[in-house]
Amino acid sequence: MMILPMPAYSGLGPADTAAIAEAARLINNAENPVVLLGLLASKPTNATAIREFIEKSHLPVVGTFQAAGAVAAHLFENFGGRVGQLANQPGDRLLDSADLVITIGYDPVEYPASDWNRNSARKLIHLDGRS
Repeated sequence: MMILPMPAYSGLGPADTAAIAEAARLINNAENPVVLLGLLASKPTNATAIREFIEKSHLPVVGTFQAAGAVAAHLFENFGGRVGQLANQPGDRLLDSADLVITIGYDPVEYPASDWNRNSARKLIHLDGRS
């Protein structure tokens, strides 16, 4: 069993200014950041914000099977595929190559972090997706 360290920033509601600045710093300094979408990413308001974020950042995106519909067709070139079923698909390999993972609307019940983040010291940014 893997014990996760306490997050530097946490809490309900919008992130504070320092947390946003730290997330931006981590993203800007990452060599191969990847966005991992989960179930709550497909909520219409979340999906709209995610699409805007991907359009501006051009980051690669993978999603659990529960995140279907979050990535629009015009962003297909950013989409690496689904993760979590066989752990050997292109999306799984893309996720494995990341030095920073930005999870949006993701819940570990969809794809346990112990399956995709084992033996990794990479940074994680988690955006819950509940409002």
